[in-house]
Amino acid sequence: RGYGGRGVNRQYQCMSTRSRDVQVDNVTLAFENRDLLAATTLKITHGHRYALLGRNGVGKTTLLRRIASGDLPGFPAHLRVACVAQERSAASTTRTALEEVLERAFRPRERELREEVAALEEELEAFNPEDDDAATIAQRLGEIDDELEELSGDRIVEKARQVLK
Repeated sequence: RGYGGRGVNRQYQCMSTRSRDVQVDNVTLAFENRDLLAATTLKITHGHRYALLGRNGVGKTTLLRRIASGDLPGFPAHLRVACVAQERSAASTTRTALEEVLERAFRPRERELREEVAALEEELEAFNPEDDDAATIAQRLGEIDDELEELSGDRIVEKARQVLK
């Protein structure tokens, strides 16, 4: 037993990147040599709201952090999950709940995409005209541009508001 989840075989993972539902069978989660979950099924259906209830130390936050960090084997990699602390630090007391959700849930993806753009643009600068990679790079840059557009302006604020409802 380690300090993470054992998870499932790839055959049990969500096969479609279109699905927003989650079912991860046989989840085992341990922390500090203590089993928090053993051979459990995690099922989350899109559009439903869930509450994690339990005494302190039973693993609620550990489970959420593992999901948000992508460290829960079998959890669909195409779904983005953000974990916003219930208590805010002194540095973040000036931010509203909406600003906190934007910063924790959406800004990391935006930064990740901008870093990818920078790397791809460097690749294009060193581009060899005889390679066929330019079309692939240009296509990916277009996809990133579309996603960055989704992450800016009123649309992203509306998505953050939906998270808070």
